[in-house]
Amino acid sequence: MIDVGGTSTDIGILTKGFPRLSAVEIHLAGVRANFRMPDVASLGLGGGSIVTVDESKRTVRVGPSSVGYELNTKARIFGGNVLTATDVAVSLGLVQLGDSSKVSDVPDWVKEEFQKEIRMRVEECMDTMRLTDDDVDVVLVGGGIFLIPDALRGVKKIHRPADFFAVANALGASTAQVHSSPSLKDSYAQSRFFIRLGIWFRGLHSFDGKSRTSRSSRRGEGQGHRPLSWRRPVKDRSARD
Repeated sequence: MIDVGGTSTDIGILTKGFPRLSAVEIHLAGVRANFRMPDVASLGLGGGSIVTVDESKRTVRVGPSSVGYELNTKARIFGGNVLTATDVAVSLGLVQLGDSSKVSDVPDWVKEEFQKEIRMRVEECMDTMRLTDDDVDVVLVGGGIFLIPDALRGVKKIHRPADFFAVANALGASTAQVHSSPSLKDSYAQSRFFIRLGIWFRGLHSFDGKSRTSRSSRRGEGQGHRPLSWRRPVKDRSARD
């Protein structure tokens, strides 16, 4: 499964209709987290990715910087002055958006290097997700799927859904089963939790009128016994004796 959005491309694997979960630790916004999450690889490639052209070296770089949600104002096809991946895709005839005449000056060698760059990066990212050398089927979703070429190394067939491909994430989020499972972060917290839980149950048991009879008899008739956690401090020891 390849999801191409405005700023990034996310690649995951479905096994019997369910996403493959990550077997290693994950990072959310740079923070290490211990959650069961789908195994997803991301790269900075999307419809709003900025295309950097080096004419002296005749190289083209796509992303990772992106205009993001400002695509409809900063992209050249919409009257802006930033060359984006969508601009080059329009010049190639891969998609019809905006005013194609504004990108008619894109050189052919830039278009060629642009397609090579995208194919190479997507194939390399897919290779990091593979567990076997077998060819696989690929389903494309997201608003930027026009960036993905029709042929990729190690892919048997590329499926481009005709309907609702641009809102696949929204459909998935609306049908997902949201749940949570609490856990203790370390052994010390776990020990402290069970100690307090035991003291609490001991306190309840000591006031049910049935327990502590043997200890109460040793202390004297009529003298009750309170759990340690509920005792009040006695400042005057002579009064207690």
